[in-house]
Amino acid sequence: MHCALALAGGKAVGFANYIFHPSTWSLSNSCYLQDLFVAPTVRGKGYGRALIAHVCEQAAAAGSSRVYWQTQEDNAPAIALYEKVAERSGYIQFRKSVPR
Repeated sequence: MHCALALAGGKAVGFANYIFHPSTWSLSNSCYLQDLFVAPTVRGKGYGRALIAHVCEQAAAAGSSRVYWQTQEDNAPAIALYEKVAERSGYIQFRKSVPR
């Protein structure tokens, strides 16, 4: 797992957690942007875009073929950014908890 911090005035204002993993669809690894957070007080100031760009740069350096992530369907501000920097996959996620 990897983490990147966005700093403003020496204070953390955002972070991105990401992991590289093999894929059955490609010979190269994929990069999953698992968590992306920017403090509400600095949203819209480019920190989210910068964190995504950083993760993409790291993925390219590691030889990954893609970076992907997901968000809540009602997270309009995030979706507005994501539609500027990426494309929708066309997939809908389903999940089911399994007993341990």
